[in-house]
Amino acid sequence: MEPCKNVDALRIGLRFLEIMASAVTTYLYHVSSENLLNAVCSFCMMNHFPLVLINQLLQKDVINELLLSGVCSLMPSSFLLLSQD
Repeated sequence: MEPCKNVDALRIGLRFLEIMASAVTTYLYHVSSENLLNAVCSFCMMNHFPLVLINQLLQKDVINELLLSGVCSLMPSSFLLLSQD
């Protein structure tokens, strides 16, 4: 693949991730805590870190809801300590 095509592919991929993050952000208050966690994990695995979604995920009420649902049972305790402020 030519260098120019690589750059174009990266731009298209980044634009796609930005559009997807924008769509999730638009409906943020309709997204369950578990789905928000899944979305943030998916974005992070693709090396994209949408701060609005991450900040929402780190809210005490969201973390408490995830803890009560048992979703966070495998989450490292160091992450949970960050949310105790």
